[in-house]
Amino acid sequence: MRWAGPGRRLQVSTTEPGWQFYSGNLLEGVQDRAGRPYARHDGFCLEAHAYPDQLNGQCASAVILRPGQVYRQTTVYRLSLQA
Repeated sequence: MRWAGPGRRLQVSTTEPGWQFYSGNLLEGVQDRAGRPYARHDGFCLEAHAYPDQLNGQCASAVILRPGQVYRQTTVYRLSLQA
């Protein structure tokens, strides 16, 4: 997945099949570490994970973690500036 804004570029690679995008609609009034309030849409979040409805599909066994099993996933975020 790639996103490019004015002078910025975000490239994301992951081993997960799905994405969750949070747009920051509800940030208005939440304070940052310095006590300053965020405005609506001041941030966003990209979470890589299994599809939300995967338990009801053909790949349900892929998202069930049994005792003793190890879950590993990798997500790499690359930020860069464009000339």
